[in-house]
Amino acid sequence: SLRQSPATPLFQNNSGILDLIWTHTEGPWSVTPYFQYTRAYRLSAFGLISPGASTYSGAVLAKYSFNTRWSLAGRAEYLATSGGACSAAGCADTNLLYGPGSKAVSLTLTPTFQKGVFFARAEGSFVEAIDAAPGATFGAAGTARSQWRGLVETGVIF
Repeated sequence: SLRQSPATPLFQNNSGILDLIWTHTEGPWSVTPYFQYTRAYRLSAFGLISPGASTYSGAVLAKYSFNTRWSLAGRAEYLATSGGACSAAGCADTNLLYGPGSKAVSLTLTPTFQKGVFFARAEGSFVEAIDAAPGATFGAAGTARSQWRGLVETGVIF
């Protein structure tokens, strides 16, 4: 049966995912390359016809621990999509990124402080959209091809 929720649209909620992940830790270093493939299946329900779509991505995550309290993590990622369709009326509901056939690259740095169960971290990230559909990217008009993102997070680990 088909599932839909307010948090996840019909097409993205009825999909499959495959992850291949490997982690290597040596001394203060931890390196984790991964590959991910997702597939939003072709649907013909509720009078809607969806051509289906897929994504594949690869990334390398690396972390260096300076001591028991401070570490610096980084990630480089590439993501590409296929399937879906755009017309003069807009993109199909199976758009999984910045329009059918779009791609993206991102770079992220995350310094982290942890003492006991308390942690605080900052994150800076750069994202570049490639082959995006008009109006499907960043900024108020959806036309900016790149975006810097940042956040500060704190919490308790339990």
